[in-house]
Amino acid sequence: MFKLTLLRGRYVLAVAVCTLPFLVLSTVVGHAETIVIDSFDSPDPYELLFCPGEAPWGDGNPCAMENVVAGVVGGERDVFVETRGEPRAISAIGMVGYEPSYEAGILALATYGFGDLGSASYVILQYDGVDDDEAETIWPALTNSEQLNTDLTGDGTNTAFVFGFLGLDAGSNRDSLDLNIVVNGPEGSAAYSGAIPESPLAFNHTVDFADFTVAGANPFNAATSVTITLNNPTTPSKNIDFELDSISAIPEPSTLGLLALGCLGCLVGVTARRWRRR
Repeated sequence: MFKLTLLRGRYVLAVAVCTLPFLVLSTVVGHAETIVIDSFDSPDPYELLFCPGEAPWGDGNPCAMENVVAGVVGGERDVFVETRGEPRAISAIGMVGYEPSYEAGILALATYGFGDLGSASYVILQYDGVDDDEAETIWPALTNSEQLNTDLTGDGTNTAFVFGFLGLDAGSNRDSLDLNIVVNGPEGSAAYSGAIPESPLAFNHTVDFADFTVAGANPFNAATSVTITLNNPTTPSKNIDFELDSISAIPEPSTLGLLALGCLGCLVGVTARRWRRR
């Protein structure tokens, strides 16, 4: 009886030893602050942007939109669309905000360009705090006021950007869409260049902070602005079409998963040893 009680005591102790780190890390990760860069839920209803062209067919080239809304880091979203090549009457149509048929907020962009005479467009999303770009005489060109002042790491737990797409067509003769991100800070900046694989289905695309090239001090824990460019500004792909429904800075999910796997292995090992002793 004493031996059985001792074995049970060791089993309980082993379970506690294996489980305690998992519970601690679960608490830490569970309280990690996911930073929503943009949910695109506002404005509601959505707003349309027709580019380029002249009234009444479009908003000119380049064209831009400024939204001072909730659900956006820093309180303001700047959207800038520019067409390269010979503009058509409408070379790009953009939509930003809550779209009832999707039951979600989205940034949607569809561009139109055919053959050598066709045009292609790219889009810039800028988050730099509330600065009233529309009041500037250079509008629709963007100015970066660097007033964001946001810790994208969420006190050190966030390690990546994640882009939630409802679908993405990378355009003519392409299977991925160029993506550039620049994060500025008080004493440094970080830049990323990559590509997003196209998909007709909803998907998440993750960009790790570790994949950025940093100049000066690391800017992620005190970002003054975040600038995101979709499609290559110099030679943009034609006929792109995408629906983006969220951008966030998120915690690293693999650490918790690995610890959970380790705890499972620990418990299995304890159970196996106990079984062999019977």
